[in-house]
Amino acid sequence: MAAIILISVCHSCVALFFQYQLSIYDQKSFKHIQDAIIARTTLEKEKNEQELLLLSAIPAHIAVQLKQQLLEKQQDHRASVRAENIFGRKFRDMHISKHDHVSILFADVVNFTPLAEILTPRKLVEVLNRLFAKFDALAQENDCMRIKLLGDCYYCISGLPISRPGHAKNCVQMGLDMIKAIRGLHESTQCDMDMRIGVHTGAVLCGLLGVRKFQFDIYSLDVTIANRLESTGMPGKVHVSNEVVQLLISDYQFERGNGENRDSFLKENILPKHVAERFLEIRSINEALKEPYHESYDNIAVLFASIPNYVDIYGKIRNEDYKENLRVLNEIIVEFDEQLCRPKFSSVDKIKTCGSTYMAAAGLNPGLNANNSLTSNPELQNRPVLVMTEYALTLFKVMKEINENYLQDFGLRVGICNGPAVAGIIGTLKPVYDIWGNTVNVASRMDSTGEMGKIQVPQHTATILTDAGYKCEARGEILVKGKGRMVTYWIRPEPVGRVSINKKNSERHMHGTSVRRSP
Repeated sequence: MAAIILISVCHSCVALFFQYQLSIYDQKSFKHIQDAIIARTTLEKEKNEQELLLLSAIPAHIAVQLKQQLLEKQQDHRASVRAENIFGRKFRDMHISKHDHVSILFADVVNFTPLAEILTPRKLVEVLNRLFAKFDALAQENDCMRIKLLGDCYYCISGLPISRPGHAKNCVQMGLDMIKAIRGLHESTQCDMDMRIGVHTGAVLCGLLGVRKFQFDIYSLDVTIANRLESTGMPGKVHVSNEVVQLLISDYQFERGNGENRDSFLKENILPKHVAERFLEIRSINEALKEPYHESYDNIAVLFASIPNYVDIYGKIRNEDYKENLRVLNEIIVEFDEQLCRPKFSSVDKIKTCGSTYMAAAGLNPGLNANNSLTSNPELQNRPVLVMTEYALTLFKVMKEINENYLQDFGLRVGICNGPAVAGIIGTLKPVYDIWGNTVNVASRMDSTGEMGKIQVPQHTATILTDAGYKCEARGEILVKGKGRMVTYWIRPEPVGRVSINKKNSERHMHGTSVRRSP
């Protein structure tokens, strides 16, 4: 009897032991499943946030192509196949397409420069954010797609990626609505601003160039014409080309424009890493914009580097081999981008590119704003302009190698300025990071009023560079738009041309027309 009881107890203990082990196993399995679900949910959330961020900078049809290409590269570990030019060199991949019937709008905020000098950084970003948010809404209403914010300039296009027969009317009406919107903002904020707008119809190449901080952009001589129509227009009017007039002659009343020409500069928006991380940390982009991001800096260095004679190539987009017209430009931008990977240029950030102009800034350290400067040591404070000058000299060397490798004669023209600036994020549908202020404006003018093969700097920048051992050659006084007469200096790098660079003026004169809505 005792033996039976003992056996029964043993069976019960064994059963309890296995039940206990099974319970532990079930708990672990449940924990593993729970962890897997949480991990999957977190991954999906991050994927959606990254998708939202990507689509805020790149149109959906380009984003699909880009992701598909990345997926193919992950599946195939072999090096990507690149197109080969006639000289046997390999080209990088490009995402470029051609659109023949589109209209382009460029809009510039009049009186922005003096406004930027009197408003606080926070107020400046708030005004721009409010204004460009309204413009984004108007773009949707008028079937236009915003391409970029270029400081205080807004440009958009109608007719891509979906062809729209009314593309010209969409852009003209967009321009008229923008003028009305900024006048409403003037009444509510007491900020004395107006709009100067240019619209042109033609063909464009659109897509992505470069390998770092790339964004969607459009390229062609017709884009340049639209930009020039804006720059030669009048505040409160839409300046249009004859091509636009022919399409809308029965819809609007037109008056003859002045048709004058002037130099202009182009820039492209990007979203730097520290700004992208800010958006990925929150639940939505609109939530971030409730409190506009802005920082002010005591002393940064800004560079504009342009290739003035590139328009002779990339403007010829009506050729069958239109993509070839942008391949070399893509190689140049990629080479400029890759220089930023070098440790000595770690403090330089690419800000934007547009057409053949490259913009960068040094000293934009997140969190180190004007109220939290690292040090009053002049040597450290001047480091941004010294690093930027070295970067500029490196770009000339890169351009020389490109000219030799591709048998080209592209000229490089650079402007640099150092000083205070404001950084911030503006926009709602497509938030963009940009910098503003007198330093940015002067750097741009140093480029546009410069000469190929030289770096132009203002007097205060030249003083710093001379003290650091750079040879600065006095140019003398020049007339600078918005600044009056300024004393500037040259820094002469080594020549970049394969042969002597043709410096003839390749500017083309466009005659325009102003437009107003028929009563």
